[in-house]
Amino acid sequence: MTVLSKPGITRRYLPRFKTRPLIIVAVIALCLIVQRQCHIISIKFKRSEVDNLKWVDPRIGTDGDGHVWLGASVPNGMVKVSADSDHVEPGYHPTRPIIGFSHTHVSGTGGGRSYQNMVLTPHWNTGNTTLLEPFATRIPDFVSHRDWEESKPGYYAVSLSSVKLNASITAAASFAKHQWSFHLDTVRKNNLLAAGENVTLHAVLKAKHPTMGFKSGVAESDGSRIMVTGEYQDTWSSSFELHPTNGIYKVYSCMGAASTKPHQYGVLTNTESQNGGRSQDTKTVQVKTTNSVGLYDYSGDGDNIGGYFSFTVDETMADENGNVQVLLDVGISFKSMDKACERLKEAQAVTFDEQVKIAATLWKQNLGAISVQEPLLRKEDEIIFFSSFYRMFFMPVNRTGENPAWPDGTETLPYYDDFYCIWDTFRTMNPLLTLIAPKLETDLINSLMLSAKYNRGYLGDSHVGNSFGITQGGNNAEILITEAFIKKIPGINYTAAYELLQTSSETESPFHYIFEGRGHVDEYKTDGYVSVKSKGDLDDLMARNNGRFKSSSVSRTVEYAYADYTIGMMAKSMGFLNDSVALLRRSGNWKMLWDNETVDHGYTGFLQPRLKAVDGRPGPFKRISPTFGSPINHFNDIDEFYEDCSWSYSFFAPHQMKTVIQYMGGDETFISRIDAFFKLGIYNPGNEPAFLVPVLYHYAGRPDLSTKRLDTIIKNNFTSQPNGIPGNDDSASMGSWFMCAAMGIFPVAGQDVYLIVAPRFRAVTVRVGEEGRNLFKIRVVVRDGEEEDARVIQSAKLNGRILNRSWLKHEEIVRGGKLELFMGSSLREWGYAVENRPPSFDGLD
Repeated sequence: MTVLSKPGITRRYLPRFKTRPLIIVAVIALCLIVQRQCHIISIKFKRSEVDNLKWVDPRIGTDGDGHVWLGASVPNGMVKVSADSDHVEPGYHPTRPIIGFSHTHVSGTGGGRSYQNMVLTPHWNTGNTTLLEPFATRIPDFVSHRDWEESKPGYYAVSLSSVKLNASITAAASFAKHQWSFHLDTVRKNNLLAAGENVTLHAVLKAKHPTMGFKSGVAESDGSRIMVTGEYQDTWSSSFELHPTNGIYKVYSCMGAASTKPHQYGVLTNTESQNGGRSQDTKTVQVKTTNSVGLYDYSGDGDNIGGYFSFTVDETMADENGNVQVLLDVGISFKSMDKACERLKEAQAVTFDEQVKIAATLWKQNLGAISVQEPLLRKEDEIIFFSSFYRMFFMPVNRTGENPAWPDGTETLPYYDDFYCIWDTFRTMNPLLTLIAPKLETDLINSLMLSAKYNRGYLGDSHVGNSFGITQGGNNAEILITEAFIKKIPGINYTAAYELLQTSSETESPFHYIFEGRGHVDEYKTDGYVSVKSKGDLDDLMARNNGRFKSSSVSRTVEYAYADYTIGMMAKSMGFLNDSVALLRRSGNWKMLWDNETVDHGYTGFLQPRLKAVDGRPGPFKRISPTFGSPINHFNDIDEFYEDCSWSYSFFAPHQMKTVIQYMGGDETFISRIDAFFKLGIYNPGNEPAFLVPVLYHYAGRPDLSTKRLDTIIKNNFTSQPNGIPGNDDSASMGSWFMCAAMGIFPVAGQDVYLIVAPRFRAVTVRVGEEGRNLFKIRVVVRDGEEEDARVIQSAKLNGRILNRSWLKHEEIVRGGKLELFMGSSLREWGYAVENRPPSFDGLD
């Protein structure tokens, strides 16, 4: 029996997994038994000597605005099972009552709840009754508070106070194992029974989460298995249920009892039921429902569908101390019931404790890609760092062979889902993967390309529930491809990739730009910008969306321009010179929205939306306050600047920062303006548009100020507490931002540039390149006499040679080597000279 933590304790410092040769051999053997678990490892076994699991605290970000999921999974696993609460985006909440254990989740999102499919709940009633007797034909609800809980990578446990049952969970890529433990006499007392009386435990697997949408379902049982199919529509992929067909998907679940055989089984909806009788009868029973419930029908009404096993519990099931254990396995598929039941067989091939070890080993492998030593500022930085690293492998999820829309013969091609969303992850999470897990990044990009190929031929900026989802700004899947190209990531057909980029950036999808490709393409190419859209300009879908996304005209323009730069550089390298010239010229389109007459807080020149061009001449500006949408002015109101304000977006031209600095008045004014952005409270630490702003001081020759700004942001916004991140984690975008800042190499997404900042650890070692063959070491050397507040990089060496520039190239990192940073408290001029600043594209010659 797995030992749970003591009552009242949630472990913060998790026990270290001891590595011994025999254990490694045993775990490899277990992986061979369940072969599907082995292919998900993105980081090889050679890294297992590094054990960073002891630093992971899965609770970070689960409270407040983090929306972090907590439960049992393996890296990039399709199954993520946890205790759910109602009306919570990730499903899990640290304090709200538990309403069941569902098997699919997203993490860190803020745009609407997804999945939470196939909910398993325990129920008691007295005697040898069937489930139908006490509950008539209605599927029973469940609610319980918790006495204590424990979580670590690959394992979750909770004590359910209302039913006096301890529920433990572990998971593989496509199945979950549930272990329910309780004391027989305690349960009898809780049900007001005398000693010796029987009590019946019902395990109910139902398709619909109590507060999630549901379209239709089928449930059947043959006595040994409960098989439930549900059809759903995803929130994000349906544009909040406004599109009638996009985002519809099915989940198939197949449950079996792993130890004790149930004495009864059955299937039911809220209006119909069939009792299969005793489990040995093997009579097949089935019910169906088409009484759909909308995504936003939170009343709990509407039909549900499910099946159940019933266990008569008495002394024959208890050990000598009166403890009883019931084991249940659930296989999951997004393609067919046959596959779900195959996964059930895989689950039954391993014990609960064996699967806990397998999951821990897989997590250990991935988290072994980076090691750190000696935090320089706070001890908790190690916990925050590796907890962030852990969350990086929640999503996207590996559903290879699981897309029912792909043709036969594609079962082995990489398919990942839950890119939620690339607009968030392209900035720090994906660049970090190019360093430490390039094979995974290759699979992600190939999956996006295949999803476009087998759809309508256009890239999407998100993908959830087997469908492309909402595009928030530009289509940043374009940048994932171009960044992989410039960094020479292998395993991608770049000729096919370039053709796809051409389609997605040069033409508009016949479906809808909110889901794939770009919007207002002809206008952008002809006039040089996306204009403000009036209500009459919106199609039916956008009008029904109440303008939630409007045109986002400024944010789309600047993000299209930057993507054009990255595609243009790719075209140039591939020899498509005419394409390159056109794209690189378009990369300056952000200038079309620069208004030198807008003044705010003493600073001149901001991006502003424009009305439509007339007769080839740019339309007038529609000026709005540069702070609108920021924390100090209508926070998060979405207008022409998606989820931020003009102050923030006016800094966004990462390829032409030299021009941005000139437009803003030169180095000193630019530095002063960044300072004001933070001092005035305009900066939002909990969202992605301003991710790069704290390190833009590099472009004005002041990398010391970038470090100072990062230190302040982290001190004020990141802790190891459950509410320890400042906003939605967004598929570990927030966590990976912290990691890049803490490691000392901050990527400029879409470019071959990593800005050097002062690390938060004395030593960082990164296993880089294919299979992590090379080691890149970052070492801090503090000058004698300057130990206090030694946060200024005064000089640097790369592989023993003096490095005067304040940035690195990808190749300089992935070939391995050593970066020495000599630090102190006094200012020097490292990185100040123009020739040592990060590169800036000044336009065509």
